[in-house]
Amino acid sequence: MAISTLASTISYTITSTLTEVPGTPNISVTGQENMTFKTGGIADAIDGNLGTGTSNPGSVSFEMLYDPSDPVHQAMQGDHAAGGVSAAITVAISATGGLWAATATLTKFDISADKHAGWMAQVELECEEGFTVTDPV
Repeated sequence: MAISTLASTISYTITSTLTEVPGTPNISVTGQENMTFKTGGIADAIDGNLGTGTSNPGSVSFEMLYDPSDPVHQAMQGDHAAGGVSAAITVAISATGGLWAATATLTKFDISADKHAGWMAQVELECEEGFTVTDPV
């Protein structure tokens, strides 16, 4: 059975409180990425892959309708400007889905606008460790 995206949220820690980020029409979670290296030589027609035993813990990216007067947006923009600020985050997979939790650093907070459209912010968070996943109930 598929789970609807309705009621899915991303929350970001602001002054020690996980706070839902308003105005997010989409969320992308990469999850853990296992690292490999190519084993083929210069003359080989096919490169092989070999696992390194290490992994990248993943990232979260999303777009949001940017409101410069919103306190959540202001806090996130301030953390990004400060650089290297760690914050707990969660991604709730709808009201009945799982909960993905991690500690992450804001690496991107780009603001843009198109004519006849609202202001948008492209946000990216790099996770500091793999996600803790709580299964749906």
